[in-house]
Amino acid sequence: MRSTAVLIVGAGPTGLTLALELSVQKVPFILIDPLHTPAPNSRALVLHARSAELLSRHPSLVSNLIPLWKQNLGLTFYINKKKVYDVDLTKESVGVFDSEYSGPYFISQSDTEACLERQLEEYGGKVERGTKATTIVQDDSGVSVRVRKVKEDGYEEPEEEEIRCQYIVGCDGSHSMVRKSAGLNFKGSAYASDFLLVDVKLKWDYAPDRLTMLMGKEFMMCLPLKDGAYRLILSVPNTKNGKSTHGEAKDDEPTLKVFEEAFQRLATGNIQLEGPPTWIARFKLHHRIADSFRNGRVFVAGDAAHIHSPAGGQGMNTGIQDAINLGWKLGMVIRNEKKDDFLDSYNVERRRVGTNLLKGTDRVFEFQAMKNPIFLFLRNTLFPWIAPIAFKEGANRQRRYRFISQLGIRYRHSSFCKTASAYYGPRRGGDRAPDGNIILPGSQGTTNLYSLFKGPTHHLLLFSGLGKEAMDAEELLETVGTDFPEKEKSWLRIHRIVSQEKKESDDICDEDGILHERYGFKTEPGYVLVRPDTYIGYIGTMKGLAEWKASLLL
Repeated sequence: MRSTAVLIVGAGPTGLTLALELSVQKVPFILIDPLHTPAPNSRALVLHARSAELLSRHPSLVSNLIPLWKQNLGLTFYINKKKVYDVDLTKESVGVFDSEYSGPYFISQSDTEACLERQLEEYGGKVERGTKATTIVQDDSGVSVRVRKVKEDGYEEPEEEEIRCQYIVGCDGSHSMVRKSAGLNFKGSAYASDFLLVDVKLKWDYAPDRLTMLMGKEFMMCLPLKDGAYRLILSVPNTKNGKSTHGEAKDDEPTLKVFEEAFQRLATGNIQLEGPPTWIARFKLHHRIADSFRNGRVFVAGDAAHIHSPAGGQGMNTGIQDAINLGWKLGMVIRNEKKDDFLDSYNVERRRVGTNLLKGTDRVFEFQAMKNPIFLFLRNTLFPWIAPIAFKEGANRQRRYRFISQLGIRYRHSSFCKTASAYYGPRRGGDRAPDGNIILPGSQGTTNLYSLFKGPTHHLLLFSGLGKEAMDAEELLETVGTDFPEKEKSWLRIHRIVSQEKKESDDICDEDGILHERYGFKTEPGYVLVRPDTYIGYIGTMKGLAEWKASLLL
């Protein structure tokens, strides 16, 4: 019998990301997957800004992803073959100034998984492929899991091995056996429409760096990939009257002719599909969410916890961020730095994200896939008038993009995130920590604040403040030394961020004061506790540091 701290079932983007997070946390784990090689086809195709920002905490991951992704610069809508509206998604247009990444980035799931696995190997980890979990039994002290080997042809070896772990995480997709073994309900239903999908070379006169939406009596989305290829997604009625299971229907594969005929109805000009396609499929779609993401020592994440339409490219990104939220918390509990009930915060924080995600993607999907003639007429007639208002450059567009890019996710409702009583700035406990430029000690050039957020620890940012009330570096450290429990310092890295006027040789400089402004410390000094997943755990003015000391919230 083998033993480990965490057993991860499923080596897709969610499972691989969790393995990376546990590697950083120095937590022993075993990662298994029944497939001998990663799936060649890419269901997910979009990496959003927040995911890229979080993955950049790993040394070489994003640098390996960048050459493989293609940034989408906008959306173009056509109705009944006429262009009706353009939406620019440049960094300036969507107002993403507090992150190095704006996205969205088109990249195949297979490329994303390859980069994640490469980073895992650099950490010294690996995927145990051809290994399937068969039974899961948890008790008060751990989880016993029976696994068996699976051959490439699908034959399962009769011999089984037992793995004993403290916790198990199901990252094993919509049909998750981990979720089923834990007795977690997967509430929801099938959509009334299916999606036909094809990856194929496409020659046409439309913009090659934009997502193109073709609407009429049908809906087709055209996403540019590498080397002249596109992913085409066509909405069609559900052929099983809503009784199908979620996923690829391998017994009902469409033909390329279906897409050629759809182009004739929805678009103009000389359009050539240059086959054969690299992938063509029909997908049956459901929207479901687990009634809890935790049952005792069993957790679910990614598609094992929530499934929905592909509208907005949210699925893979949400799974990646599920894993990042859970990973550091498992680390703290396994190191006995927090009690087991701290892990309840994973369900509290991430299930609400999943619920809001389902609501948002359902609305978009209904808009795209509607078949009722009256609703179609209203959509196609009113959209050219509504779009300039809904997507108007400025606050409206920025707010909508914060949702799509997942930069707007926050955990203000979580009892594990706090805001000091005397703080009235723009941020709150549970918000994403905004990024910005800093100058490191001994450096002449700028880097970004997120370059500090590496490793397994929390980060305590001490802001000097600007103007008359500003503290110098020595005063900041004195405040921490007197008002901060010594025993907690091993869990932290402490960073002094000072104005240009207060800068000394070993301080981090906020040269233009923008970071002070973003965190609400222009007029007086303050502190921010940044969690390992770069959300704000606690924020307040320096006068209120004792309030955090009393709460001992880490």
